[in-house]
Amino acid sequence: MPQFGCRPPHTAGPATPPLALPPHETGPTDRELVRAALVPPATADPLARETAASELAGRHEAAVTAYAARCTTTTAAAELLRTSAQRTAAQSFLRDGDTAWRPHLLNTILRTAAEWSGADARRHLVPDLLSWLEESRGEIPVPVPADDDTSGVPLLVAAFRGLPGRLQTVLWHVFVEAEDLTLAARCAGSGTAVVRRWSETVEEEFRAVYGRLYEESVSPRCRPYSRLVLTTARTGGGRPVLEAGELAGHVRGCEFCARAFRELSRLHTGQWAPLLAQDLLPWGGRQYRQERVGQRLLPEVRAAAAPHQPPPRRGERRLWWAALAVAAVLAVTGVGLMTTGDPEPVSTTRTARNGEHGDKWNHWTRSSRPRPGDLTDIPASTPPPQPGPKPSRSSRAGDPSPSGKPSPPARLNLAKAGLRWDFRTWGARPKDTSSFDRPGEYHGYVDWRPDREGSVWFDGKSHVQTTQAVLDTSRSFTVSAWARPEPGGGAHTVAAQDGANVSGFLLQYSGADNRWRMTMGDADSPDAARDEVRSSGPPADGWQHLTGVYDAGKRQLRLYVNGTLQGTAGHTSAWRANGPFTVGRGQRGGAGADLFQGYLDDVRVFPDALGPSQIKDLASAGHNR
Repeated sequence: MPQFGCRPPHTAGPATPPLALPPHETGPTDRELVRAALVPPATADPLARETAASELAGRHEAAVTAYAARCTTTTAAAELLRTSAQRTAAQSFLRDGDTAWRPHLLNTILRTAAEWSGADARRHLVPDLLSWLEESRGEIPVPVPADDDTSGVPLLVAAFRGLPGRLQTVLWHVFVEAEDLTLAARCAGSGTAVVRRWSETVEEEFRAVYGRLYEESVSPRCRPYSRLVLTTARTGGGRPVLEAGELAGHVRGCEFCARAFRELSRLHTGQWAPLLAQDLLPWGGRQYRQERVGQRLLPEVRAAAAPHQPPPRRGERRLWWAALAVAAVLAVTGVGLMTTGDPEPVSTTRTARNGEHGDKWNHWTRSSRPRPGDLTDIPASTPPPQPGPKPSRSSRAGDPSPSGKPSPPARLNLAKAGLRWDFRTWGARPKDTSSFDRPGEYHGYVDWRPDREGSVWFDGKSHVQTTQAVLDTSRSFTVSAWARPEPGGGAHTVAAQDGANVSGFLLQYSGADNRWRMTMGDADSPDAARDEVRSSGPPADGWQHLTGVYDAGKRQLRLYVNGTLQGTAGHTSAWRANGPFTVGRGQRGGAGADLFQGYLDDVRVFPDALGPSQIKDLASAGHNR
């Protein structure tokens, strides 16, 4: 099982002290501050403990005090309720898994008020809250721990908790409370630019998790209709579609599917934030959000207004942001649970940043999967031709066009990878954001880090691998990754694919030569001859982009570092390695070997030999593009 936790000592750059607060965008996460504030006074540095508590209060005190004030009759009672809930929230926050601090603390305030309602302190609670607690018998839903059973939990809450903690933080602060990106970045311990990129995709991630949980939760009676519910809600059919037909009859008679349809419709029209606020704060959540949103009109507000609208032109941007902010305030009034018109359908093609999916739900609900070892799903070396006018034979990249001018080199479609692990999110399994949905499994100790919008640290005894082959190593292919090795001798494998005895290829660092190298053997035997190409110089400090290419047509190996060709080597005896694709280790004598120590990120596999211009595109694409 993978082990996530405190990062062990390492030498790959200076470690950031837990309470170091740089003057600009980055600093400790909410979780780190809570942990530091709970250190017993006898063993804590008093200044560090006070710094943590002060920073945490600066981020959240105004918001939680506002909610506590809604629950109580006096200012003194509100302060007592907030402080009573704070320590309980801190202890359960560290115990319950990765989540956002603000909604967790707000929910704990409500649960603390429920405890007050059965004691003398009930006189400090407002009458509306007391009435609600009596009706609910004091039972307040607790946010679901990450690995706990979600049965009976509202799907919006389960989907929210299904996201990594940093994305929960962005979703709550930027979308639910409409706070500026700078505060969300402080709470997540990331830069504002990083959080801005996360905010561009987090709604789509939220919809995907909700859709998966809905399909997993439906009863056998509902299963024939689940895909239709998803599709109808996504394409904006709304009420007109549900007025007649078999789906309408089912939804009218099934409260679970009716609620899922309403919420999915809201998720696809940007009107979900009031629902999430109410589910996470079942008393006063919608009103709390309305007051919070109404206090600000900031450029960074990601308002709940049709996400499929085209971006504004530069001259319209300021007015457009103001309109969105007003829309956010209006959205909390809860106008309509379903669309009543025929809005423009939301595009079902994902961007290159997350991979391509013709259907946003396909990567959760594939009807069949290849078995381990089955190579039938490995794409051919040459991708299928794209629609469009057929070029003449003389119109290849670099050849003269009919007009006499050279054609530009082919550009790389970054979404066409056969596998992509960008490590943007933390969890027990790295998510494949290509269209082939090939997740991996961690073995040994690994540590997720927010560097480069998400990367993984390997301790020299750990790795990650698929359950089946990804490449046909007897044909052309390209493998790339960002790497930052730690000093040490021996070989450190970045990527490979297992055979029965040895790896079919190795992209790795050679400690003996102090060089990067790409190597392939003539046969599946440790005694077979090997061909390799090495980098022209030693690895530089910091991150470097590596690309290894096997060109079956030219019978040639090529190695690139940061998009620059390092050299070539002939290779004439290719064979097919049918084992799992691995990151962080190679194979020798049928066992793991040459394990990597250091950081790896954004691993991509292409079932073709990319050209020089395409590899430059790959190296210059930026973080997780």
